[in-house]
Amino acid sequence: MLISESQHALNGLNGFVNSQGYSCIIADSCTAAIETIKRSNFDLVILMANSGPQPWRDLLYFIKERREQLP
Repeated sequence: MLISESQHALNGLNGFVNSQGYSCIIADSCTAAIETIKRSNFDLVILMANSGPQPWRDLLYFIKERREQLP
């Protein structure tokens, strides 16, 4: 899963991931990411945060809560 507020960053990284034979889900906000994570299980989450830390911190806490074995 790729998460960023920057559509340019999402498009670029998504293009690279696809060129390597992988597919991914993208989210353009913390809220969209949380809703998507609630419905699916992901092996890898890449977060490109450009704004202040608070909404992204909430997202990281949410992911940690779902995967307790993460450090």
